[in-house]
Amino acid sequence: MARKIHNHNGWKVIWTDSGKYGLSYDTNVLGEQINGELIEINEEVFNAASKPGISLKDLFEKYDLFNFKVIRRLGDVVHLKKKESTPNKYYGRGLIATDEDGHYFMEYQKAAHGGGSRKIEITEEVYRDIRLNDLGATEVLKKYNLYHLDVPENDVF
Repeated sequence: MARKIHNHNGWKVIWTDSGKYGLSYDTNVLGEQINGELIEINEEVFNAASKPGISLKDLFEKYDLFNFKVIRRLGDVVHLKKKESTPNKYYGRGLIATDEDGHYFMEYQKAAHGGGSRKIEITEEVYRDIRLNDLGATEVLKKYNLYHLDVPENDVF
């Protein structure tokens, strides 16, 4: 945990319970095309950065922070778009419910090592309930007691 944190606009300095100091800044704070990082700093830099109104660029120049140890590099923020549901395919919370010519299925991610998904046949009632109430896979399995279908024979590779 942190003993002390000083937040600035797009960056912050941290003093941890273990006595270490860090400086974290977001992507593009230092300029375009510069990804954010978490770097290890010393007490002198922490004290300078704790003062209000201090500029991150000034800190980098004064203390040559580009040569400090990088603990973690931050990439660009990725915004995932939710897939649009169609009349025959519903993208729900952790599942995909489909109507395939009057046969209804629910496909969901397995939590097993190696990943993959599992696809089970469901009734029209279950299919409609998923769509209307935005149910997740666990909720469907529990509500309709479908655990007997949650078997390796229904794995999709």
